[in-house]
Amino acid sequence: MNFLTYLNLLWLFFYSFLLSILFGAFIGVVGTWLFKSMRFLTHSCVIENGIILYMGYISFTVCELTKLSGVISVLVTGVVLAHYNMYNISAIGKISS
Repeated sequence: MNFLTYLNLLWLFFYSFLLSILFGAFIGVVGTWLFKSMRFLTHSCVIENGIILYMGYISFTVCELTKLSGVISVLVTGVVLAHYNMYNISAIGKISS
């Protein structure tokens, strides 16, 4: 293995890592926007938790289909939703999620 092979592996690692972070953040922001703009979703904590669960699942599935890291994407989606979305869901939804 030569030096270019190591650089290529390093590039592929950072490419996958950064795109997974960006996609996870994008899905988290979309989920937050969804709860902010569509207030009728907060009438039931079951619907709230279902949408939060599906946001993570969408993030994981799309990243795995595009050969990115789904685990990193789900982690970032969860962090973004936890940080910004807690202001947009009901009190019961906060406890149950």
